[in-house]
Amino acid sequence: MKPAWNLLNRVALFLWIVGGVSAGDVPAWRRVGNARQDFEISLDRETRRRGNASGRLECIVKRSTGIGTLEQDFSPEAYLGQSIRLTAWLKGENAGRAMLFMRTENDSGQVLEFGNTQDHAFHGTFEWRKTEIVLDVSPKSTVVQMGLILDGSGKAWMDDVSIEVVDKHVKSTANFRGPGPANPRRAGIFVDHPPQNLDFEQ
Repeated sequence: MKPAWNLLNRVALFLWIVGGVSAGDVPAWRRVGNARQDFEISLDRETRRRGNASGRLECIVKRSTGIGTLEQDFSPEAYLGQSIRLTAWLKGENAGRAMLFMRTENDSGQVLEFGNTQDHAFHGTFEWRKTEIVLDVSPKSTVVQMGLILDGSGKAWMDDVSIEVVDKHVKSTANFRGPGPANPRRAGIFVDHPPQNLDFEQ
């Protein structure tokens, strides 16, 4: 039986239907969200965990009724039929909720697996914290999407992102296993590159 979803899981999974996509100034990453107009993304060369920069997602209104994301798509080709772990370090300032997410889709735009760290989301002001998601990548996957979600208010940073293949005994942390409904706006998406600019140094 598929687990029941709360509102944020549903919004996070289908945010691209109502939110659309907007380019930002973070190479390989973009701003998305059902309230994307309330958020900005940028490279932050002052706040970073290591290296010269991090990715920042900031709510530019006092409080948003929706979410913003800093995200990217990449090719699943190197991971088909395997399990992958997404790891990232997050930092927050007066953040409503900051969390990681990842999903896989097929060529009909159906979500095959989706996971976020909502059950242990970070709140308020906090220093760099490590967080992870593990998903199984179906052989039918045509795209993987990952990124940072900021819900409500404040600022969140992401740095030192990594993706690695893990043994099958490592349990998936998926909130949802599909396939979900077909999404014509995501159907036929072809991504021919691996994950890019994971350390925000570009």
